[in-house]
This record gives sequence, structure tokens and C-alpha cells, in this order.
Amino acid sequence: MRKAVIFDLDGVLIDSLDAHFAAWTEFWRRRGKRHTRKMFDDIVATATEETLKLRNRTFGTNIPIRQGVLEREKIFHHYLHKVRPYPGAHELLKALSADYRIALATSTGRKLTRYLLNKFKLTRYFDAVVTKNDVTRSKPDPAIYRLAARKLGVRPRDAVVIEDAPIGILAAKRAGMKVIAVEQTFPRRKLAKADVVVRSIRDVRLREAGDA
Repeated sequence: MRKAVIFDLDGVLIDSLDAHFAAWTEFWRRRGKRHTRKMFDDIVATATEETLKLRNRTFGTNIPIRQGVLEREKIFHHYLHKVRPYPGAHELLKALSADYRIALATSTGRKLTRYLLNKFKLTRYFDAVVTKNDVTRSKPDPAIYRLAARKLGVRPRDAVVIEDAPIGILAAKRAGMKVIAVEQTFPRRKLAKADVVVRSIRDVRLREAGDA
């Protein structure tokens, strides 16, 4: 029986993507560049460093990565009022915590992850937390999910991942894990590589992913 669950953070447990989009849009507006929603959707679940490298190529800019990351994170803090947990997130985590080991695997940085988990009183549910600072390669590379499984002391095949983005689904599948995708960020047709797709975090049922 599968006894581990690994959650993504943004777009799965907390509704923060509009805030991230607004922060990136302002970041590029300061440089006279137009940042579209499609451009944002293409990089959901990708670490800020990798996103900035990609957009430097897209826009023909040469923004130093560390400087750009710090600026983007500072801008994002102005939009934290837009961020909130998804309805049902607390209830699902509480229900699972009695029977499962639970980890978080997020492309968000360690400092901001800690802040958000504390702000929304989610910290107590996790046996392990892995952020972009703990791996050298971001999603869709499977490194972050493999590390989360190691920290939980389970085999990848004994973990179910809850994801919202195609890049994250691909990372989890490459790690050899089952995936339940929630339609909170992308439409069902873009989540086809997941084992199960549900409408929201409130609809997650682990048995549907083969945990029986």
C-alpha cells in the first residue's frame, strides 16, 4: 500500500499563481517588455532562476540571474495579499496525516516557502519539505521528487504526487511516481499525462491513483 503523498505548493495547496503572474508582469514592464499569460503558463512550476534564463533569451536581455531573482521576489511580496489556501487544502492534509507520510516539493525558494507555510498554518502537516534550493535542476527534472521520497524514506513507486502543472506532472512521472492532477491551474486536456485528473484539491481521492 502506498503510504506517502507529495504535494506541490503553488496551484495545488495555495492559490498564488495570479500573484506570481502579476509579479513577473511588473518585472518585465519595468524593462519595457510585454509579459503575457501564455508566457507565464509555459513556465508554471519552473524555478525563478530557470525562468529568468529562458526569458533573457526570449527578450534578448542580459539580466544577471541572482539580481533578477532577488528583484522578482521583492516585487512578489507586494502581491502577497492575493495569496490564499485553496478551499479543502487544510482538510485534506489533516485527513492524510493520520495514515500517510507527507512531503512538499516546490519550485518556490526556501525562505518564501517557509513564510507561506507558517502564514497559512500548514507547516505541521509535513514530514519533509523540499524547495528549489535543495536541488540543482528544476522541474521537469525529477530530482526534486526523488529527493522528497528519500526524505520520507519511501520508494518513488510508493508515493503519490499531487500536481497542477504539466511540467510538474512530467517531473513526477520521470521520478516513477503516480500523479493526481488538479484542474486549478490548467484545463484537463493539458493534464493528460497524470494518472488521475480531478477538478480541485477537495476532490482528491488517493485510491483513484491505485492506492488500494
